[in-house]
Amino acid sequence: MKTFLSNAFSFTSSPLTAINCSQEDSYDLYAQCILRDDLTSKLRITFIALFIINCALLAKNIYNLVVIHRLKRTKNLKHMAIFNALLLPTILLHMALYANSILLELGLPGYSLMVYGIIEIVQVIALNNLFALGAYFWMKMLFRLTFNNKISINCHLQNRGVYLHF
Repeated sequence: MKTFLSNAFSFTSSPLTAINCSQEDSYDLYAQCILRDDLTSKLRITFIALFIINCALLAKNIYNLVVIHRLKRTKNLKHMAIFNALLLPTILLHMALYANSILLELGLPGYSLMVYGIIEIVQVIALNNLFALGAYFWMKMLFRLTFNNKISINCHLQNRGVYLHF
């Protein structure tokens, strides 16, 4: 017990040093030094295409948020606003994953494997939460249409130009 405490004290009293990734020992031990090198050129091009697709999705999401914000006074779009607001960081995390391939294609050092893993974990959690929230909103809409059938028929007929009052 005494040696454990003395080792713990010496660990806290010694200054922290940066990891030197040029040494072979630290390169194999620390995830900060390991880069993702399994991306082939074809896979990088595919990831760049996915990055461009995510840029288009990001622009569409920002446009949706602006439209929802403008219609906020006249309509109740709370669920759409929540869903689109949570979709924004999910798309940004996807773009962060695919941006690594752009860096590697340009010959720049990409993310370390540790950073890449953290981004991937957070992105998967955000996407799962988004899917669960979307399923919740969808089920809530189905239950409203099922239990308020008279109202749903009335709204459906009003949208077609037939105005019926029950």
